[in-house]
Amino acid sequence: MRILVVTQYFWPESFIVNGLVSELCRRGHNVEVLTGLPNYPAGTISEGYSLLSGPWAQEYSGARIVRAFLIPRGKGFLRLAVNYISFVVGACLRALFMQKNFDVIFCYAPSPVTACLPAVFLRWLTKKPLVFWVQDLWPESIAAVGAVKSKTVIQLVGKLVRFIYVRCDRLLVQSEAFKSSILSWGGTESKITFVPNWAEPFEKSAAAPAWVQQLPAGFKIGFAGNIGKAQDMRTLLIAAEMLKDHKEIKWIVAGDGSERLWLETEIKNRGLTDCIFTVGKKPYSEMLPFFNACDALYVSLTDEPIFNLTIPAKVQAYMSAEKVILASITGEGARIIEEAGAGLCAPAGQPGVLAGKVLKLLNLSPEEREEMGKNGLKYFESNFMRGTVVSKIETLLKSAELGPS
Repeated sequence: MRILVVTQYFWPESFIVNGLVSELCRRGHNVEVLTGLPNYPAGTISEGYSLLSGPWAQEYSGARIVRAFLIPRGKGFLRLAVNYISFVVGACLRALFMQKNFDVIFCYAPSPVTACLPAVFLRWLTKKPLVFWVQDLWPESIAAVGAVKSKTVIQLVGKLVRFIYVRCDRLLVQSEAFKSSILSWGGTESKITFVPNWAEPFEKSAAAPAWVQQLPAGFKIGFAGNIGKAQDMRTLLIAAEMLKDHKEIKWIVAGDGSERLWLETEIKNRGLTDCIFTVGKKPYSEMLPFFNACDALYVSLTDEPIFNLTIPAKVQAYMSAEKVILASITGEGARIIEEAGAGLCAPAGQPGVLAGKVLKLLNLSPEEREEMGKNGLKYFESNFMRGTVVSKIETLLKSAELGPS
């Protein structure tokens, strides 16, 4: 097949779509990617790229990359909104000058949903079918994190979502629980298929990098990924305060995002510099040594209905690393962890319960924690293997048919 992938985020940014493109190319498909200049999560254009000189065309794992102009995320809501709008405008303009000899359009949009608008434009322009892999639910997400409080604005975003869903020929959802929301915003049952995320395979490494070797001694609980409002770092902070007398408990936060500076300030203000350590964003290739150095891995989301429908991508990554999971989440993610027997879950936003789960993990034997890690890996291999998921997407791309505009 000749496949056009439309995504605001792509290599060198770390998203699952990178692995999807690599695998589709490995299977012999002709893949082109329409994306923006990399600037996530730091908010500034990545080193080696420029607003003036791009580069606007590259190659990645056999795929051709076409980059569109966008304004980097920067800091704050207004700047983020400009980033979203600029990608839509830039990608639509870039689309006008692209070759359009593809068979199907595939859109990957973790957030924002507006990133699908260039794909909708291309569907209209070329009359080719559009398959949208929905990773985040709008307008629910922006309401949940408090980014938008105006009911009028949320209703307008809802109309935009309906406009997009109606014009997609297939809607893939990363959580079964997403279906009810998509149906309420214009999706139809016949279009929706459950396609979960997977975790990228880790590169085996004989030696841990220096920063991992220098982690503090003790019972280490690791967190990796975006540090934003949705991750509810306040619950971690309060739980850590409750456990201050347990000097052996060390929280290690690897990642970056809009709340990182706030988190580091709170760590100092609350006197938690001896028990919570931030190490910044690290390459994905160094995550396995980091995970192996930890005694448990932490995942969290705020207690909002929208997030209770979500399976955090960290869950699959942690399971694939064969490590016991500590979770502060409610809903679909917690259900999967508990069903797998892969760790301990506290309801989202309840630091007291979370602190109790930490102590329970601490008091388990290494063998008991190892068994939970093995349970997670077994569940991952049965449900979230990369090859299985890509085969499902491949079949859906082949079978996509153009529906009504």
